[in-house]
Amino acid sequence: NRIRRRLKAAFEAVGLQMAKSDSDYVIVARKAAFDRPFNLLLEDARRAMREVHMGGKGRNGRQQPRKPAKA
Repeated sequence: NRIRRRLKAAFEAVGLQMAKSDSDYVIVARKAAFDRPFNLLLEDARRAMREVHMGGKGRNGRQQPRKPAKA
């Protein structure tokens, strides 16, 4: 529960600047987030948001295709 609250706070802080209003986001909590310093969680959240919106690399290291914008 604490991990979820920490991640939620990090993504809320970053999301106000980077989130798109027409998008939904799914955050997967991992045990490593429990002890990770909050400033690093903020950096992780910023990087994740950039990668999502800029077509970053996925878990397999390959470039993820960008979905076309809905008309």
